[in-house]
Amino acid sequence: MEIRNKLTNTLIVISLLGLLVIIFMPTSFPMQYSFSGEISRWGNRFEFLGYWMIPVFCGFITKCYIAYQRNKYKISPDEHLRNEKPLLTFAIIFMTIFDSILIFVVTQGFILLSTKATVSTFPFINVAIGLAGILIIVVGNYFPVLDYNSMIGFKNTWSIANEKSWELTHRWIGRVFLIFGFSLILYAVLSQANTFNTIIFFILVGSCVIVSYIISYIAYQKTK
Repeated sequence: MEIRNKLTNTLIVISLLGLLVIIFMPTSFPMQYSFSGEISRWGNRFEFLGYWMIPVFCGFITKCYIAYQRNKYKISPDEHLRNEKPLLTFAIIFMTIFDSILIFVVTQGFILLSTKATVSTFPFINVAIGLAGILIIVVGNYFPVLDYNSMIGFKNTWSIANEKSWELTHRWIGRVFLIFGFSLILYAVLSQANTFNTIIFFILVGSCVIVSYIISYIAYQKTK
């Protein structure tokens, strides 16, 4: 738990340090890229002020919510830890991915400006798909150990119907997430960056969600 708190604080500091980079940016900076790597939008450098603050707010709100839950519900320290560990872990994952994307965008922007190029060869789409795959794997790894009706989980009418249904749902969905997560990473590594990759990504993620709901219903039917 202490390590998670330190990681959250570190990511908040990294985001705040990112604000300093704005000082060295030109007024107009590359903000978005097309699927072919061409700069599709230029924006004011101060747009990054809002972007860098998103991970900061995420970490701050997570810590405030945990403090609120501790004060509102008088439960044992062990129960606190079981609820707080997944929440902090997901916050850390989100902040890490968001910071990584910002670092990539800023670094690539400086490279293009210094070389006076207009096309980036960096495979943004594939990297994003790979990061999404890692996120899904981490979430799937945590699902089987989540307590019944905890703050985080795959919640619907079937999964929260009873404790056994919750346990089976998250155990099975955890495996599904691992399979889909590794599939995304493998696809990101082996494919060329193009528009078609985005379509495949949404198809895989949508399929993962649909399969998860089906699994939740089956688990409920087995335990009701």
